[in-house]
Amino acid sequence: MAESGEAQDLARGLPGLVHRWRKHQFEAYHLAGQVKHLRQLGLLEERLFARLLDFVRTEPYRIESFYGTLLPHYPDEVRALLLILIEHRADESKERKAYVNVCRIIPLLQKAGGQEEALEVVKRLLFKFPRKPAFREELEKIRR
Repeated sequence: MAESGEAQDLARGLPGLVHRWRKHQFEAYHLAGQVKHLRQLGLLEERLFARLLDFVRTEPYRIESFYGTLLPHYPDEVRALLLILIEHRADESKERKAYVNVCRIIPLLQKAGGQEEALEVVKRLLFKFPRKPAFREELEKIRR
């Protein structure tokens, strides 16, 4: 829950709330004994962006959480990871809620300077999924 709250507030440009979400994440990971997640938050707090990028590369779905942090330092890599995430989630999507989730990531790609890539991925997904009308409807909302 803290990760999704952080991603939403990060997309809205609310750094104070993002910091609060990270504190909640740290506490939850500590209480649950999840050392791997504590380590990633440590990389973030220590501003070790190259190591954080390496971590995100191993788990591309994490790019949503660290998008705002990594973008100023590695814009090309962030765009590439967002494209990977969009394609992966699109392939796994089977209902409208999942389609909306995929379409929520595409504006992040646009904000990362990937306007052309975003339009291209929308075209590619429309072509790839001709028999998913709900997905096509959500993608068309982005094209407008």
